[in-house]
Amino acid sequence: MRRRVAVVAGLWVLALCAPAQAALTWNSAFDTQATGFTPEPVPFALACPQARQCVAVDDEGGAIAFDPISPGVTKRASLPGGGALAAVACPSPVQCTAVFYNDGITTFDPQSPGLPAAHYTFPYWSTDAIACPTTSQCTVVDRSGGATTFDPAAPGAPTRTVIDPNIIGGGLMSVACPSVTQCTAVDWYSREVTFNPQAPGSPPSVVLGLSGLSHATVACPSTTLCVAVADYGKAVAFNPQAPGSPAAYTIEDATGLPLGGNYLTSLACPSTSRCVAGDEAGGALVFDPAALAGVVRSQVDPNRATVLMGIVCSSPVRCAAIDSFDNAFSFDPTAPGTPALTDIETPRAAYGLACPAARQCTDVDAGGQEKTVDPLAPAGAVPVKIHATQPLAGVACPSTIQCTAAGYGGDAVTFDPHAPGTPVPSPVDRPQAVQGVACPTVAQCTVVDFAGGEVTFDPRAPGVPVRHVIDAGGGLYAIACPATNRCTAVDAGGAAVTFDPAASAAAVRTVIATDALHGVACASTARCVAVDGTGDAWSFDPGAPGAPAPLAIDRPVALNAVACPAATFCVTGDAAGQAVEGNPSAGGWTAVRVPSATSITAITCPATTQCVAVDTFGRGYVGSLAAPGPAPAGTTSPAAAAGSSTPAPAAVTPKPKPKPTPISPAKALSLPSAKHCLSRRRFTVHVRKLAGITWAKAIIKIDHRRVRTVTRARITALINLTNLPKGTFVLSITATATDGRSVTGTRTYHTCAPRRAGQQPPPL
Repeated sequence: MRRRVAVVAGLWVLALCAPAQAALTWNSAFDTQATGFTPEPVPFALACPQARQCVAVDDEGGAIAFDPISPGVTKRASLPGGGALAAVACPSPVQCTAVFYNDGITTFDPQSPGLPAAHYTFPYWSTDAIACPTTSQCTVVDRSGGATTFDPAAPGAPTRTVIDPNIIGGGLMSVACPSVTQCTAVDWYSREVTFNPQAPGSPPSVVLGLSGLSHATVACPSTTLCVAVADYGKAVAFNPQAPGSPAAYTIEDATGLPLGGNYLTSLACPSTSRCVAGDEAGGALVFDPAALAGVVRSQVDPNRATVLMGIVCSSPVRCAAIDSFDNAFSFDPTAPGTPALTDIETPRAAYGLACPAARQCTDVDAGGQEKTVDPLAPAGAVPVKIHATQPLAGVACPSTIQCTAAGYGGDAVTFDPHAPGTPVPSPVDRPQAVQGVACPTVAQCTVVDFAGGEVTFDPRAPGVPVRHVIDAGGGLYAIACPATNRCTAVDAGGAAVTFDPAASAAAVRTVIATDALHGVACASTARCVAVDGTGDAWSFDPGAPGAPAPLAIDRPVALNAVACPAATFCVTGDAAGQAVEGNPSAGGWTAVRVPSATSITAITCPATTQCVAVDTFGRGYVGSLAAPGPAPAGTTSPAAAAGSSTPAPAAVTPKPKPKPTPISPAKALSLPSAKHCLSRRRFTVHVRKLAGITWAKAIIKIDHRRVRTVTRARITALINLTNLPKGTFVLSITATATDGRSVTGTRTYHTCAPRRAGQQPPPL
C-alpha cells in the first residue's frame, strides 16, 4: 500500500509554450491557504478512557478528543512541546498523558486539551510507547532499551533504567501495564521484558516466536496473559510471569490483500478471551488468544489502502479505531458491519485532478468530496461530498459536463461537475484499493488497483463490469489511456503494463525502470513517459518498450506525477515543489521552483499552453507568459456562476524559496553497529520520527541491489541475510521526506557463520 502524501484542494497554474520559451513569471495571488496552513497531520495513537470518549494524537503535536460512537464535529488542539506525538494513555476521563517522540511528555485534560496541566522535557527520551495503570503512575519505554516511571502530574526528575540492554537493530516499541507493579514491553527484535516499574532492576528478556520481525505491539488483559502481534500476520500469547518459549502463529496471510496488508499494526484485548488486531488493509482480526488458529477477519474500514493506526476496546463488544486517512470509527467486533467513518483531522487530502478545459478543473479528496474551480479565478468554489465512505483516489473528466471519480474501496462515481447533486456510486472494483482512473471518452473508463487488476466500464451505465488481473505482481499506481484500445499502467516494480481494455488478457508487462513508477502520461498511442521515485523519467513506445534509458531530470528528488500535452513536451511535479519541464526525446529539462509550493502530487495539462497541479499544502499559483483567455464556449466557471468578479492577478516575481535544512543521517536512521559480525543474520533498520518531518518512503539496498521499498509514515524493515554466503555486504537505506529532502545511511557488515543448508529467508 502506498500511503499518498496529504494534499488539500489547491491549484497552481503553469502557462507554457514551446520548450524554447522565455522564463515563466509566477504569481502567488491564489495561495488561498497560505496563512496559518500546515500539512495534514496523521494520527498515530489512540486512547479511550470510556466508551463514549476517545483521544487521538498525531505527528504534528495535536490532540483530538471525540465521541467514537457519534463523533460530530471534532476539534484539534496543539499540545505544547512541539514535534511528533508518539503515544497517549488516558487513565481517567479527565487526564491523559501524551509522549513527544523527542521532547518529553504533556499531561492534559482531554475535555479541554488546549489547557495542558503540565509539560516536561526529558531530552534523553526517544520513545514510541506509554502505559498509565493509574492517574499517578505512567511508564514510558524508549528506543535505547530504557524504562522510566513517573507521576504524570508532577514528573520531577524520574530515574531511567535500562531493562533491555542487548538491543540488536532497534529498541522498545510497545508497553502494557496490567498493574502498578507489572509491565511488559516488546522490542524491535521480538523480545519481551516483564518488569516491576517501581523497581525495574535487571529483568530477563525472552525471545518470542515472531521470527525477529520489526513491528510488534503488546496488550496484557491480565497479569498472567499478554498477547503480541507483528508484521506478516504473526501473533503470540504468553504468560509474562513465566513466558517459557511461546509459539507464534500466522493469524493472517497476505492472500487477497494489498502489498503489506497483513502487517498487524494495532492491538486491543478487552478480555482474556478476546483480542482485536488491526492490519494495514483496513481489516480487524478478532480472536481468542488461547486459540490463535480461530481468527475471523472483517473489513471494518471500507478503504483497503489504509492502515489501522490504533484500536481501543472499552468492552468485548465495543471498539474504536483510527486509520491512516485520519478517520475514526466505532464497531462491534462480533458483528462489525460497515462502520461510519468520521474525519477527525483537517484539512482533507486531495488525490486526483482533471482539467477538461483551461478554465475548469476538478479535484477529489480523501473525504469523498469533489471541488470544481476556475483555476485562474478560484474564489467561491465549494466542495461537494459525492461519496459517503470512500476516499477518492483519482478523477477523469472526458468532457466539461462529465467526470468520473474512483474510490479507494473500488467504487466509481460519475457526476456533472457543474451540478454534482448526490450521485450514486457504482461498485465496479470492490473491495480493491483503486489507485487511478482514465476515461478516453464519455462512454469508457478504466480503473487500476493495487492488487494488479483493471476494470473497464461505461461510466454512464456501469452495470457489473468484469475485473481482469493484468499485473500478477500487483502494485499498480497510475494509468493513462490515449485511445479506447490502448491503456498503459505503471507499477511499484518499475514496470509498464500495456493493454487493450477490450482484450486485457493479452496485457504485456515490461520492466523499464529500477524504482517504483509513480506516474505515467501518454501523448499518443506510440509515446508514453513515466516518472519514478529517484528523479528519473522514462520515455518509451508502449507497444514496444524495449529497454529505455533513464532521463536523469531531477535526481535525487522523487517525481510524483507527469503530464504530456504533446509528444515533445512534458511537465512533471516533484517532491520538492518544483515543476520540471522538457522534451522527452531531445532532453534539455528545466526545473522551475513553484513559489511556496511543497510536494506536487498531481498534474494535468488541458493544452500545451497551460498546466494545472495540486501540492501537499493546497496552495494556488499562476505562472504565465500572457494573460489568460476567456472561458471555453458553452461552459461557466464556478466563480462566474457564483457571481465572482475577481480579475486575473498581475504577474509578480516571487522570492526564491529557502533551501531546506539537510537531515542528519545520525538523527534520522537507526542501523545496527558494524563493529561486530552478524551471527544471527537478521536485524531491523528503522527511520526515526523527527519534528517537522513526515517520511514518505525508504529504499533499502544490499550490495547496491534494491531489496525493499517501504512507503508508509512509520518506516521499519527487517533485513534478512540468511540466504547469503559468509562474507561482507554493504547495506544502504535512503529515506525521503514529503518535502523532498532525503537522507542516506550506509554500513558494511560481516556475516560470521555460513547459512544453514536449505534455509530460505522470509519475504523482505
